Amino acid sequence: MINPKKQSGSALAIISVIIIVIIIAGLGFALWKNATSKTVTQTSTKGETTSTTTDNTSKLIEAHIASTFPSPLSWKYPASWTLTSTGNGPTNPSDTVDQGFTMTSPSGDYSVVYRVGVNGGVGGTCDPTSSGTVQYIREEPINNFAKGQFVEYITDDYTTTESSNAFSGYYYMSAILSNEAAITQAKVGSSRCDFGLSIVTLSKTQNFLLLSAAITLNKFEAKDGSVMPIKDVSLIKEAYNTAEYKDAVNILLSTKYSGQ
Repeated sequence: MINPKKQSGSALAIISVIIIVIIIAGLGFALWKNATSKTVTQTSTKGETTSTTTDNTSKLIEAHIASTFPSPLSWKYPASWTLTSTGNGPTNPSDTVDQGFTMTSPSGDYSVVYRVGVNGGVGGTCDPTSSGTVQYIREEPINNFAKGQFVEYITDDYTTTESSNAFSGYYYMSAILSNEAAITQAKVGSSRCDFGLSIVTLSKTQNFLLLSAAITLNKFEAKDGSVMPIKDVSLIKEAYNTAEYKDAVNILLSTKYSGQ
């Protein structure tokens, strides 16, 4: 015969065990959910920070020359860079004017300079026998600028006198140059004279010229703006291998010209 008191006690014990199990399971779930929530929140916060940084870094501003020039020219630069400009476009077809734009990196170590002009000209001579030769060169086409290409090079330099030919250092250039054969065929060992003055003829209308579209490594500049020979070539290579320099290159590669 079954003892009712014993049966009741057993049932109560079973119910107590079930309740305890439910409480433990509930606490475990709550702890797991809280930990998961914190992980997700932390991940989300990190993601938002990265996204914000990326957005700020990748935000680009379009700059363009005055609309009174014969043809449009534009480019894009990071919002974190500072833009200054000088000059305006021509008022009359016979005007001889130029307009310049300088974009400077956040650190101040790099600048990208654009300069266009009409009804003017630039001249100069270069002696291949006394000019340096190319030690390194890289060229890259520009998708929306068929008249030129990006050229990055380093050349050596020598000071030549009647009695000596002494090494003086290295020069660099990172610029948009014309698509002339001498430039497109340049290689290590070519004369620096092959690159001329880096001028691109944009249009024969009003002799419209891209006088400059180049990167300046500001710490190598003299106070008067001239580039001095750099004794240690590794300093140039280091300057070429930074995030700001790559931003500067991308500015030049973003150049867009739709004229003829």
